Amino acid sequence: MKIKNLATAIIITTLLCGAYIDLAQAQNSKNKRSLNISKKNRTRSNTGGVRFMFDRAQKFYRAEKFGEAVIAYDQILKKYPTHEPSMIQMAKSLYRLERFRESFNVFTKINPQYLDPETSYQYGWTFYKSKKYEGALYAFNRVPKGYSLFDLANYYGAISAIKLKKYEDAADMLDKAMVLPDKLAKSKVLYHKHIQALLVMKKKSELAQERHNARRKLRAKRSKRPGSVPPPTTISESTEHKHKGTMSIYRAASIEHASESQTIDFHGFNKQFFQSETTSFNGYGGPLIPIPYILDDRQAAIGAQVFLSVEKKIKSGDEQRVIVDESNQDLLRIQEQDLGQTDTNAGSFDIAPWMEFPLIGESWLLIGGSFYFYYPEFNRGDRFGTRKGYMKVSGPFHGVDISGDMAYSENVDSETLATTTIISGEGTANYATKDGLSLLMVGKHKVFDYLRDEMNGPDTFSSISIAGEQSLPFGFAFKATGSADSQSNYINYNIPNFGAVSADGVTYTGIMKLYFSPPVMEFLALSVQQLFSYNQWNVQNEAAVDQWQLNTPELIDQLIIKGSINLAF
Repeated sequence: MKIKNLATAIIITTLLCGAYIDLAQAQNSKNKRSLNISKKNRTRSNTGGVRFMFDRAQKFYRAEKFGEAVIAYDQILKKYPTHEPSMIQMAKSLYRLERFRESFNVFTKINPQYLDPETSYQYGWTFYKSKKYEGALYAFNRVPKGYSLFDLANYYGAISAIKLKKYEDAADMLDKAMVLPDKLAKSKVLYHKHIQALLVMKKKSELAQERHNARRKLRAKRSKRPGSVPPPTTISESTEHKHKGTMSIYRAASIEHASESQTIDFHGFNKQFFQSETTSFNGYGGPLIPIPYILDDRQAAIGAQVFLSVEKKIKSGDEQRVIVDESNQDLLRIQEQDLGQTDTNAGSFDIAPWMEFPLIGESWLLIGGSFYFYYPEFNRGDRFGTRKGYMKVSGPFHGVDISGDMAYSENVDSETLATTTIISGEGTANYATKDGLSLLMVGKHKVFDYLRDEMNGPDTFSSISIAGEQSLPFGFAFKATGSADSQSNYINYNIPNFGAVSADGVTYTGIMKLYFSPPVMEFLALSVQQLFSYNQWNVQNEAAVDQWQLNTPELIDQLIIKGSINLAF
């Protein structure tokens, strides 16, 4: 019995010990799993949690280590692309590093409605630098009165409003910009005068449009009256004459398409790009009538070259050209206000009357002028143009055709009122060989006088250029041109922190152009033109040199491919 009881006790003891050991092992395993989970959570919170990562990035930002902050915010956005606080801080860090273009790219993904005043200003400034004036104006308007950046926000907001043709808003914001640095305060006066002039022009344009509409309705009523007959439009012209002068009348019609691309380098700090596609219809004509004055076998004549054009242009980016001139091409850059428009239609009209008289020694005296107008969106109220008068003497000298002229011209607004006057002198020498090579050398000097306060430069423009053109077989021709142009007191009105800044500049330009007109299809013409332009500046305000270089082109690379169908008659 005792042996049986002892055996039973041993079995029970063994079972109890085994159960205890199993319980201990299970508890130990549970503790290990808990420990592993705790370590895993600590590791995750230390390396991957958005809160921890954002706090770490904020420490860099508060310590003004903006480069490290950018890297830290970028790591967050790669893992959490929609984390808006990181986007905002990323944009602010890039702004503090003056990487404004990158800051703008981030700000475009952010709703500006709930930004604080400082961030709203930074948002507006990056949009202003990128010429996105709608966004800039909205953000600058969100900076409240009493805030330290309120005056600067209203100053740059006023410029943005001018670009958007919101002249009343611009005047109001400019009045609010009371405390400004000295340089901005001086340019504020110029902008204020500019706004007032634009408001006057706007009112005149509106009144002119109303008068135009009233006259058009009156003409429409008259045309419906019985017996009304339009005036005759026939023009008689004598073609039998001995005129052998330098002038002729070109009569043709053409359809033309041009593709332009431009790369602009701002002293290595920034690059901008411009592209455009332009389709146009052009008409040329006019009368040529002999005058009963004959010298040897050469006869005097009068004529008038007429040019009409309609064009449609699709463009992206901002076109750049730092040479200011009164030529038709430069007028678009001097007086056109809506340069940000991407799809435009326009018409232009040019009439150039002249009288030419033979002189002794195979030379000629030419007296003439021109009246050119450009109509954006075919609206007479927005037109602008030039009017010009000149006198020219030309003739051969030892096989070289020499000419010299003096001219007076005016840039005019929609009311045909002068805004700028230009007095110019020009001399040319042209030499042609029997092998199809021609060389042309041109020197000119111009003096500008500005009749409105908002236009102040340049004061003078001087240029010398040499061009060579060679005719090639199979209808090809090649032309190369090199020029050096200098201008004094060229003014850029949009230099940050300084406003209007002037400089003397020299521009070196090289142009290569290849023409092709098939001998069996002379009405078809194709051309490719490559232009390189390098600008050197002597900024009058040394403190503004850095900002000038950031906002004024140094290198311009332009490619134009053009094709046209020309029908002469």
